Amino acid sequence: MEVKDIIQEMRFAREASESRLERANRRLWIVVLVLAILFFASNVAWIVTDYNYTTEEQIIEANQDGYGTNLVGGGDITYGTESENHNR
Repeated sequence: MEVKDIIQEMRFAREASESRLERANRRLWIVVLVLAILFFASNVAWIVTDYNYTTEEQIIEANQDGYGTNLVGGGDITYGTESENHNR
């Protein structure tokens, strides 16, 4: 083998590896773009589903007996005065 043949083979090997890297880089960029689009789409989906839910405010008045026990059936609790029975 002469030096020219060796140099030619090295050139072919380098060009082949460069073309493989270019294809791999192109695939990676496609994956990055797809993931970015999916991320954006999932955020939009969460926002849309969040706006579809309606919130209802339910106020339950709660009292306490003289021992500090809450007398509530459930839900959000809004306390007025501590208790009418307090300090009796």
